[in-house]
Amino acid sequence: MIRIAVCDDEQIQNDLIINFIESMNLSEVICKCFTSGEELCDKYGESKFDVIFLDIVMKGLNGIEVGKRIREIDDRVILVYLTGFADFALEAFELNSFHYLIKPITKNSFNNLFEKILVRLEEIRALENKNKVLSFKTKDCIFQVRYEEIYYLEKNGRKIILYTEDNAYDFYGSLKKLLLELPQDIFLQCHQGYAVNMTKVREMEVDEIQFIKIKNKVPVSRRYKCKVTDRLKTY
Repeated sequence: MIRIAVCDDEQIQNDLIINFIESMNLSEVICKCFTSGEELCDKYGESKFDVIFLDIVMKGLNGIEVGKRIREIDDRVILVYLTGFADFALEAFELNSFHYLIKPITKNSFNNLFEKILVRLEEIRALENKNKVLSFKTKDCIFQVRYEEIYYLEKNGRKIILYTEDNAYDFYGSLKKLLLELPQDIFLQCHQGYAVNMTKVREMEVDEIQFIKIKNKVPVSRRYKCKVTDRLKTY
């Protein structure tokens, strides 16, 4: 889900940006419009955003002041400034803004920028996933393993075996349920009893997957082969 805020004190500009976004036919996008910087700041705590298109010259709080307030509570959000004046570019970039668009904004310039935004969002989410951890309880204690350390998961009866470069941990659980919790852009089921971390895959040969640092191999069943091949190519 991509959450987008558009803030301009001229509603016609908000509508223009929303129309550009809708014309891209993206799935799972939520857009919300604000007609003042004060409104955006007041309601920002209720729901954070992934991307903000923010006008600079507005009545009341201008876009630079709004950006400063938002950066105090959210250093992750992608800020894109909308302005009719290039003079504000330096101030905008000092706030770690992603880019700025000079009005009048064309559909072509917007689409080109939005493609770059989508790439940046993938980078941000990949970094977040890299730093996330999976917690599980073994017979002796509770472990936490970072996603980036996991090579693959194996179903073994009522247990799951988790493999890292140096260790293997077994704990009770359902592979099917666990995969619903893990990020699907990283973890991929390749067999009824196996799932792999795509960042650790070196190659796929016919009906098995090999990894970059460990000698273990994981089978790829006929049921999952087409999906696995497509996902690995894309990845």
